[in-house]
Amino acid sequence: MPTFLARRYMRTIDEVGRVERVIAVAILVILAGIVATFVMQVGGEAHGLFDVDAAAYGPATGMAGPNSVAPPDAFPDAGLPGWHRPQNVRRYTPETLHQKINGRAEAYASFHVRSLTFGTYTHDSGGQRAVDVYWYAMSEPADAAAIYRAEVAPAAEAVAIGDEGCAIGGAVYFRLGRNYVQVLPGTADAGDADAAREIAAALARRIASP
Repeated sequence: MPTFLARRYMRTIDEVGRVERVIAVAILVILAGIVATFVMQVGGEAHGLFDVDAAAYGPATGMAGPNSVAPPDAFPDAGLPGWHRPQNVRRYTPETLHQKINGRAEAYASFHVRSLTFGTYTHDSGGQRAVDVYWYAMSEPADAAAIYRAEVAPAAEAVAIGDEGCAIGGAVYFRLGRNYVQVLPGTADAGDADAAREIAAALARRIASP
C-alpha cells in the first residue's frame, strides 16, 4: 500500500500535462546527444592515444636491432687452413647491447660504447672448434683503454697485437685506437689458442687499415 508521500506525489500518465511531456522528451534528447558526443570524443582521443607514431618509432639513422646484420667482410679471413670467417655477423648498438651481453651492458655503457660487432670463426671439423669475436667500438681511445684495463688482469701474458694486447688461457684481448676486441676460442686446445692469436692479429690489421 503506497505511503502518504507516495499517494501525494504519484500521478498517472493521464495527469501529466502535455507541456511536461514535451519538456521530458526534450531533456531525454539532450542527454542522448551529450552521451553520443562524449562517446565520439573519447573514442577519438583513445585512437590518438594508442596509435603508433611512425616518425618516432620508424627506422632511425644509426639504430640497429638485435638482429642487425653486418657484412661478412666485417671480419677478415685469417688465412688459417680449415678455418672460415664469420658468415652470420651481428651488430648491436648501446640500446640493444643487452641482447648479447645482458648483465654487462651497463658497464660498457659507462665507458661510452658505440657498437658491438659479433661473429664466430668456424672450423671444418665442427663441434666446439670455434672462435667468438666481440669487437667493441668505443667513443674515444681513452674509453677503449679504460675498459681494456678494467677487464684484463695485469699479470696476463702480453702479446704484440694492437696498441695493447694480452693472452689469457688461450683467449686474446687487445685494444687499438677506440676499439676493444675479445677473441675467445671455444676450447682450451693449443691449436685453437694459436688460431685465436692469428685471428686477433688479422683483425688488428683490418682495423688499422679499414
